[in-house]
Amino acid sequence: MEDKKIICPVCGHDVIKSGRLNPPAYVVEMNSIVNLKRSEVHVTFCAKCGEIISMKVAEPYKF
Repeated sequence: MEDKKIICPVCGHDVIKSGRLNPPAYVVEMNSIVNLKRSEVHVTFCAKCGEIISMKVAEPYKF
């Protein structure tokens, strides 16, 4: 499988970084009163302009 180069749709820059939203920024179930099921959110973003390219729930199986 060939790796595709990601280009920022906003500024055209091709250096893309990864990170995570710092806690307490978790994804939790919509109707949950007690947030026991939660997961971090990982992001991919442009290193030049900061545009978020993608967001992904790190542990979707918890739901």
